[in-house]
Amino acid sequence: MVDSIAQATQMAVGLCFAYATLAKSAAFANFAEGVASYQLLRPAWIRPVSMAVIAIEALIAVSFLSGMALFLGAIVTAVLLTVFAIVTESARQRGLTVACMCFGPGEVESTAAKTLARVALLALGVVLVFFNTLREQGAPPAPWWASVVGGLCVLAAAAVILELSPLLATLAARRDAHRQGDER
Repeated sequence: MVDSIAQATQMAVGLCFAYATLAKSAAFANFAEGVASYQLLRPAWIRPVSMAVIAIEALIAVSFLSGMALFLGAIVTAVLLTVFAIVTESARQRGLTVACMCFGPGEVESTAAKTLARVALLALGVVLVFFNTLREQGAPPAPWWASVVGGLCVLAAAAVILELSPLLATLAARRDAHRQGDER
């Protein structure tokens, strides 16, 4: 039963990232504008970072849909989702209203709650796939509750990380003030 759920989750996560990759690629200029709207990157970095995000998401999709390098794919996915959660919460803390851009151009959300809920849901799926991959690689079988505990750890880590967002907002404000001082 756990295998079936883990495999279905693996395919769902893979399809989610495949769709996101295609949507962002099809509207690359809009996606790059969305990345810029978070106001964390210098203009010269917006295009390369946007392309890197699309490339990483494409690799995640291939990993999850094919099952190749799934252990590494799950780790990369967890890192990407964590970074996105931090960036999203940082924007919220700074009072920015930005589009998620997860699946290409879309609605501008005045709150990051929906975006963070989607990230958390994806993270829980990734944790399930990660533990199932460990089990398939010969790790001693974990009890069913290990995935639940792992998911709760991911959510707890996300909560701690999100508490760091005021610090990130302060650093971004200082950077902006420094930039304004350089322009004068």
